[in-house]
Amino acid sequence: LLNLKGGVGKTTLAANLGVCLGLMDNPLKVLIIDLDFQSTLSNMSVEASLLLMASQTGHTSSKLLESELSLDDFNKLLVGINRVPNCRMIIADVTLERMDFQTQATFFLDPTKDVRFLFRQILHRPEVTDKFDVILFDCPPRLTTSTVNALTASDYVLIPTKLDEKSFEAVPRTFSFINNLKTIAQPKIIGVVANEVQFWRGDKLIKVHQNGMARLKELVKASDPDLYVFEAMVELS
Repeated sequence: LLNLKGGVGKTTLAANLGVCLGLMDNPLKVLIIDLDFQSTLSNMSVEASLLLMASQTGHTSSKLLESELSLDDFNKLLVGINRVPNCRMIIADVTLERMDFQTQATFFLDPTKDVRFLFRQILHRPEVTDKFDVILFDCPPRLTTSTVNALTASDYVLIPTKLDEKSFEAVPRTFSFINNLKTIAQPKIIGVVANEVQFWRGDKLIKVHQNGMARLKELVKASDPDLYVFEAMVELS
């Protein structure tokens, strides 16, 4: 889940998607990876004692940016999600910001040390793909090394947005960022989903969100006529 604008609901949607997939009648085995050093997803999903232990031992998503991470060390990163036995999470903390900058600097100084495929090296191993049916990345609203790594490891991108001008104007920028990585990352953008929408009399969007949805569809069509804006929306509770 990616949008280069913060506060559009990526984290909430990632958490709910993961939990729903893990609680279906035929549940999937889900891994959710927090890639934002602000740790919002981690804090909302994982018991405080487990968060503290993972942070103190350094078992956080910053480890995914280490070269040649062993399978044993990867397994140590996995923590349970409250009351969802089929879901696991890799939490984030403030060390991720430092590791993102460090790996980026390494690549600038020596391009032969390619840091763009570190996630792929571990997450595409059969031992990991056999363990999980779905892996979800909650990406930050920033162009980080982790974000690039998530895209090179992913099959699909979902772009959440609110229906206000500042939020959906970031959608074409997000498209452009993904397209600029085509030589190294080719995830399919499965669509744009509107978040925190409000309805009037049950099934009709309020006027401001009707206008916002129309404008969003114009922007998406102008960027790529084949891109899809979901008719299903996430209602503001």
